[in-house]
Amino acid sequence: RELQGVFDAEIAPWLVAHPADSLHRAVRSVAFADLSESVFAEQAGDWLERGANPLVGVTVKEGILTARAVATAASEEQAIAMAEARAADIRGLVPERYLGPDVPDLGAFVGARLLELGLPFTVAESCTGGLVAGALTSAPGVSAVFRTSFVTYANEAKRDLLGVPEAILEGPGAVSAECAAAMATGALRRASSRLAVSVTGIAGPDGGSEEKPVGLVWFGVAQLDAGEDTPCVRTVERRWPPVGRARIRRWATNKALSLLLEAARELAEAEPARRA
Repeated sequence: RELQGVFDAEIAPWLVAHPADSLHRAVRSVAFADLSESVFAEQAGDWLERGANPLVGVTVKEGILTARAVATAASEEQAIAMAEARAADIRGLVPERYLGPDVPDLGAFVGARLLELGLPFTVAESCTGGLVAGALTSAPGVSAVFRTSFVTYANEAKRDLLGVPEAILEGPGAVSAECAAAMATGALRRASSRLAVSVTGIAGPDGGSEEKPVGLVWFGVAQLDAGEDTPCVRTVERRWPPVGRARIRRWATNKALSLLLEAARELAEAEPARRA
């Protein structure tokens, strides 16, 4: 599996461009967000095994898992049909995580999708220090729906800018489900948005404890259905291994982007049902 990325990035494209025989080859790509290689491998099974046709290879980069199906056949039309059929099979494995055929930048993709849906959104960040907001601004024109964001690193900032109650900061603490929920709710209301995601955690290398180790990150998602006054709020916990501050912050950023996209899709799907 260590050579899988090399195969996808270099060998597969070269094989398509330089067929050594009369056979024809076709490649189709499928991109997912917030999907680990191990989970995908469990779902894909024999498609990843040597000798499979189409053969499926996987790369994971910056929160995006890209699966590529390389089909070999006697005719170009047959190869294309085989590759497209396998790509459809791949999409069906985890449809809720599907992004598109080729997505190089998760932040730009999520920002563009929110712009397309016309959903005003905001972000409240602690341990990621603005990385989530920065990733979203990769999408041109996103300012139409992204009015402001909040970087509340200190507890005082969480209290003063987002309205996180002192009882939460002194009780469960800044790295907790309660704080993540309050951060998301406060950001949603203060930015007059319909969607907000929050991030608060311990990126290290110091600051961890037995109860709250380095790598613990809480996320909050607040979404406001059309015509409603009270947002729906949920929290998500992640415990990553202490593999370095930069990697934990990057993982947290990608997870926040995925949660934002998931919530946006939920709001978009709810609109037709509400009108009906």
